Amino acid sequence: MIFTLIIFKFTLPHDSQGEENKKLKKYAVFISIGISILGFFVAPLIIPIFFSEYSAIIDTVRIISFCIIPMTFTKIFTSKLLGQENSKRVLYSKIVSIITFLGIIVAFSSEYGLIALAIGYLVSTITETLCLIPRNNPAKIKNL
Repeated sequence: MIFTLIIFKFTLPHDSQGEENKKLKKYAVFISIGISILGFFVAPLIIPIFFSEYSAIIDTVRIISFCIIPMTFTKIFTSKLLGQENSKRVLYSKIVSIITFLGIIVAFSSEYGLIALAIGYLVSTITETLCLIPRNNPAKIKNL
């Protein structure tokens, strides 16, 4: 997530000035997909070697590694919306995300444990991203 936050810190001032960084945002999405795939396949190999006492969390790390992709989209959409001074939608998306996460935790954590937390976080990040997608005009998506 450090990479995504660096991209967000860079794009926010540019979006607030109306400058577009389409190439940078596309590269950010591709790099986040690469990091996610790398985390999914490499983490199960590295964790037992360097952190043998944490080998029980391998499946959790694999699930959470896919959270990087929707979080990248969330940061891109958030940067664009905050640049347009539209913070209400960002707030609403965070509230929906928190409610989704808490709902999944309450419903499934006693039965599925740590896996439920990881899936809940993944679903809440996807929900947050879906709340931020521009509506009513497909041309708005191209401008991001």
